[in-house]
Amino acid sequence: MPGTLEIQDSGRTYAKLELTDVSAAGRLNPRVCLSFVARTVPYWQVELTDVIFQLQHKKELIGEGHLMCMGPLRDNGSLQVEFVIPQRFLRFITENLAVTESYLTFEAELKGRGRFLRDPQSPENYSYNFRVDDPPLGEWRDCALWATANASAGIKIPRADWYQKILAPTRNERYIYLEVALPQEDKALAQEWQNTIEHFRSAEKAFALGDDITVFVYLRGALDAMPGAKTRILEGIRNESKRNVLDSLLKATGNQLHGGRHVVMEGSEAGTFPVNRLDAAFAMDLMRVLLSHLSLILSAEHERSRD
Repeated sequence: MPGTLEIQDSGRTYAKLELTDVSAAGRLNPRVCLSFVARTVPYWQVELTDVIFQLQHKKELIGEGHLMCMGPLRDNGSLQVEFVIPQRFLRFITENLAVTESYLTFEAELKGRGRFLRDPQSPENYSYNFRVDDPPLGEWRDCALWATANASAGIKIPRADWYQKILAPTRNERYIYLEVALPQEDKALAQEWQNTIEHFRSAEKAFALGDDITVFVYLRGALDAMPGAKTRILEGIRNESKRNVLDSLLKATGNQLHGGRHVVMEGSEAGTFPVNRLDAAFAMDLMRVLLSHLSLILSAEHERSRD
């Protein structure tokens, strides 16, 4: 499994860490563990006293944790680093993996404090990168340590391992997590959706506070605030069949949200709002899917119209 970090101090390398395995556990808040084997430099010892390991993907900080290592690094010795990677980050990484890529590549950085010594049993003429301020043989010296692995030669995890060792163990059988994907490149379209997103965020707050009725009020507001709502929102979609299906779906959603914010007029539930917690959760997820994919469809249509 490709991935090597060189532990250095002012240009002198004390050891290399080679990635040997990856694993993961936990479903709501997954923890990912990277396992390394140490390759030390002869006659030099290094101890990691307070070292942070950071993992990045496409310039996003994915995880951060302390290296788990007791005492000086031993040649061929093993050590691990564990950190939490939220489900949304796992999806971000997976969705950005091109079909043609067989590895996921990460940038890695190690930094912190440690100490080193030159083995008193080293040969008299052994002077690997010797410096005048080095401590006497056999004495420890505190120092700053770092190591990096960039995007081109960084931590590489095979695609198959990413699924089998990371995604499969952390998959929650009871939940599928949804997000709202907004058009980032199309600034004009993103601005048009600003009011819709503000209403949706208000609905999220109401849901978190247990105010299920108000959830429907804000979600209906999010639907009505869509650019060109009700009459012109779909006019940019060229395919008539697709446009008609989406129009019917939006109208049905509007009716469902409208009913949730008015009291029942007849029957045993007369005078009450006909919604509960499950209804509010369904409405939230329904709007997440609609907002996400409708915004992306419209953004793609905008791009095509420019070509």
